This record gives sequence, structure tokens and C-alpha cells, in this order.
Amino acid sequence: VLETGDCDFANGPGHNGYLYIPEEDMYMIVYHRHHNGINDGNARFMCIDRMDFSTDGTILPIKMTKEWSYPNE
Repeated sequence: VLETGDCDFANGPGHNGYLYIPEEDMYMIVYHRHHNGINDGNARFMCIDRMDFSTDGTILPIKMTKEWSYPNE
């Protein structure tokens, strides 16, 4: 559900996990990625984005965001 796609600022989303925020009834995905233009394979950046679901309960594709926004609207 999390892919590089046509993202112009980052690539290689890597290992991930999720968390649930019960007060908001919201799921978030936490992952690392690499920024374009930085060639050091160890230069990973932690990210968090909202997970949304379709009416049948499947996770909708997640697009990497450039900046944190809570909640993502």
C-alpha cells in the first residue's frame, strides 16, 4: 500500500509499522524513506502518514507526504 510511485522528493519507503489513535479513531503508518539526491543508503528519514480505508475495510494506497500534518485532511 506504500510505494514510491511518482514522488519527486523521496524514494524507497522501507520497513513500516502502524499505530492506532483511539481518541481520533485513526490509524497511522510509520516508515522510513530515502530523500532524492542523498546517495548514502544509511540516510533514512522517519515518516508518519495517515492510513485510510475503503468501505470494504481494505487499506487505501498511501502516498508519501513531504511534511507532517495532523490530522491529514
